[in-house]
Amino acid sequence: MHFELRQLRHFVAVAESETLTSAAERLFMTQSALSMSIRRLEESLGLRLFARVGRRLLLTNEGERLLEDARAVLRSAERLQSRASALRAGKSHLRIGFCDPGPYWYLVPKIAPYFSDCRFEPVLACGECTLERLLDESFDVLVAADVAHRADIEIEPFAVDRLLLSVPAERIEHVRFAAGDRLSELRDAELFVLEVDDPLSEQSAQLRRTLDPSVNVKLFHDYFFFQQALAEKPALTFTTTLVSSYRHDEGERMLLPIADPLAAIRYDLVRRAGDQNSLAARFCRLARQLAADEIHAPERTKT
Repeated sequence: MHFELRQLRHFVAVAESETLTSAAERLFMTQSALSMSIRRLEESLGLRLFARVGRRLLLTNEGERLLEDARAVLRSAERLQSRASALRAGKSHLRIGFCDPGPYWYLVPKIAPYFSDCRFEPVLACGECTLERLLDESFDVLVAADVAHRADIEIEPFAVDRLLLSVPAERIEHVRFAAGDRLSELRDAELFVLEVDDPLSEQSAQLRRTLDPSVNVKLFHDYFFFQQALAEKPALTFTTTLVSSYRHDEGERMLLPIADPLAAIRYDLVRRAGDQNSLAARFCRLARQLAADEIHAPERTKT
């Protein structure tokens, strides 16, 4: 049996996209070349991985059972390549997985200069920021949300981020919501929301279910279109304590704290128990210090 890593990448891409068209676009290759690669992988394995249902390619039972194995092989190959690159450069390697764009964009620019003596690799992992990825040494440290204690990991608190309601200054007198209110108190407003695949977006989605029907919600999945829409229309939106430190919405805005428990999220620094990686320990120490020195929840401030 012989197959190539690129064939596994193609297999995973098709499984996640469910169509050859979207998978080929994602991989920057033709549909015919992708179809041939999948066919050769199936021949090599002696198994049928996909079944065609209309225009969709759905995993067979065998494909379902092999998908996570394929992902694990690709992660191992990625880890091997990263370490080999670090060895070629004569530097130690530190790989950090971030579950959420908020702490990633807040922390990385501030902390990266402290790690010029190593190959510092921060990764915005979102759905891949799991304890399994930490324990298989894909990451040296995780910045993850609300991690439960276990014997095989060490957890240190990093920061509590808080969801804020961002209101155009010229609309503040018309918005029926006071700083510290629950979101269910908001009335007669248009709310633009940028959705990202991260823990805070999941909490935000739960919180939005409490909104009054008089609030019109428009969801965005692209940051450029989200920012463009805010520039063109004085709608309300969400930001957070962390995000407001590096992202400024168009125009002057007032930031109102939200009282709901789901408006707060705790980020932890997670390492393998007993890990002697001094770089990982240095990262955690500096991250805690930066958060302690700089993160302050705003009351009613302009951005």
